[in-house]
Amino acid sequence: MGEKETKKAETHFRKAQAKAEGEAGTIAYTAARDAVITRTAKLREERLMREATLAEEAETAAVTPAKRSKKKAAGAE
Repeated sequence: MGEKETKKAETHFRKAQAKAEGEAGTIAYTAARDAVITRTAKLREERLMREATLAEEAETAAVTPAKRSKKKAAGAE
Protein backbone atom coordinates (compact mmCIF):
# COMPACT_ATOMS: atom_id res chain seq x y z
CA MET A 1 0.00 0.00 0.00
CA GLY A 2 1.30 3.42 -0.89
CA GLU A 3 1.61 6.43 1.36
CA LYS A 4 -1.49 8.06 -0.13
CA GLU A 5 -3.63 4.97 0.43
CA THR A 6 -2.29 4.62 3.98
CA LYS A 7 -3.21 8.23 4.84
CA LYS A 8 -6.64 7.75 3.28
CA ALA A 9 -7.22 4.57 5.29
CA GLU A 10 -6.06 6.24 8.51
CA THR A 11 -8.32 9.23 7.89
CA HIS A 12 -11.26 6.93 7.20
CA PHE A 13 -10.50 4.96 10.37
CA ARG A 14 -10.31 8.13 12.51
CA LYS A 15 -13.60 9.42 11.09
CA ALA A 16 -15.30 6.07 11.65
CA GLN A 17 -13.91 5.91 15.20
CA ALA A 18 -15.06 9.47 15.97
CA LYS A 19 -18.51 8.66 14.60
CA ALA A 20 -18.73 5.50 16.72
CA GLU A 21 -17.62 7.40 19.83
CA GLY A 22 -20.21 10.08 19.09
CA GLU A 23 -22.95 7.49 18.72
CA ALA A 24 -21.88 5.77 21.93
CA GLY A 25 -21.90 9.12 23.70
CA THR A 26 -25.38 9.84 22.39
CA ILE A 27 -26.62 6.45 23.56
CA ALA A 28 -25.07 6.93 27.00
CA TYR A 29 -26.55 10.43 27.29
CA THR A 30 -29.99 9.18 26.26
CA ALA A 31 -29.85 6.35 28.78
CA ALA A 32 -28.79 8.73 31.56
CA ARG A 33 -31.51 11.22 30.59
CA ASP A 34 -34.16 8.49 30.61
CA ALA A 35 -32.98 7.34 34.04
CA VAL A 36 -33.29 10.88 35.39
CA ILE A 37 -36.77 11.26 33.90
CA THR A 38 -37.86 7.95 35.41
CA ARG A 39 -36.42 8.82 38.83
CA THR A 40 -38.03 12.27 38.76
CA ALA A 41 -41.41 10.77 37.92
CA LYS A 42 -41.07 8.24 40.74
CA LEU A 43 -40.12 10.95 43.24
CA ARG A 44 -43.02 13.13 42.08
CA GLU A 45 -45.44 10.23 42.55
CA GLU A 46 -44.08 9.53 46.04
CA ARG A 47 -44.37 13.23 46.96
CA LEU A 48 -47.97 13.40 45.74
CA MET A 49 -48.83 10.27 47.72
CA ARG A 50 -47.25 11.76 50.88
CA GLU A 51 -49.13 15.02 50.36
CA ALA A 52 -52.41 13.17 49.88
CA THR A 53 -51.79 11.13 53.02
CA LEU A 54 -50.92 14.25 55.02
CA ALA A 55 -54.01 16.05 53.73
CA GLU A 56 -56.16 13.07 54.65
CA GLU A 57 -54.60 12.89 58.12
CA ALA A 58 -55.11 16.64 58.61
CA GLU A 59 -58.73 16.34 57.55
CA THR A 60 -59.26 13.41 59.91
CA ALA A 61 -57.58 15.30 62.75
CA ALA A 62 -59.74 18.36 62.09
CA VAL A 63 -62.96 16.32 62.11
CA THR A 64 -62.10 14.14 65.09
CA PRO A 65 -61.81 16.93 67.74
CA ALA A 66 -65.08 18.43 66.56
CA LYS A 67 -66.84 15.11 67.02
CA ARG A 68 -65.28 14.68 70.45
CA SER A 69 -66.36 18.17 71.49
CA LYS A 70 -69.94 17.43 70.47
CA LYS A 71 -69.88 14.18 72.45
CA LYS A 72 -68.46 15.95 75.51
CA ALA A 73 -71.04 18.70 75.18
CA ALA A 74 -73.82 16.13 74.90
CA GLY A 75 -72.46 14.24 77.91
CA ALA A 76 -72.15 17.39 80.03
CA GLU A 77 -75.81 18.24 79.65
